[in-house]
Amino acid sequence: MQKIIDLLRRLGRGNKAICIIEHNLEAIRSACDQLIYLDEGRALAEGDPEELMRDPDLVRRYFQ
Repeated sequence: MQKIIDLLRRLGRGNKAICIIEHNLEAIRSACDQLIYLDEGRALAEGDPEELMRDPDLVRRYFQ
């Protein structure tokens, strides 16, 4: 997994937007600068991964 994350980081430095769909929170923390939570195809929240993963509403909805 780390090789993939490293590759995504390198590609992202080249001013490219990369969209990944992932449920592994550690991979998301390592790979993403910006995160969008989708709920039934709609953007529910957007921002810094660490910030969003501490959001009480999102924690209650997705992590409990």
